[in-house]
Amino acid sequence: MYVFLLTLVFADGYQGGQMAYTEFKTMTECQRQGPLVAIHYHQKGHPTTFFCQKVKRGPVKPISSAEQAELMKRYPMPEMVTP
Repeated sequence: MYVFLLTLVFADGYQGGQMAYTEFKTMTECQRQGPLVAIHYHQKGHPTTFFCQKVKRGPVKPISSAEQAELMKRYPMPEMVTP
């Protein structure tokens, strides 16, 4: 079974640099929730970005610091919106 996994990437190394946040049934749902979750962690002091990927159900493999840096470049942080 395939799902769309929302993965958070933390620039400050929080949670080891990345965290599989949750699974969605569709890519649209994942992309809609990603910015909201990333901004939530950013407001807590952890510069965060995210990406969604179609995966078979299972664990996310750990990434190196170099891979983390590349992901931060490829998927820039959502723009902060203050109410």
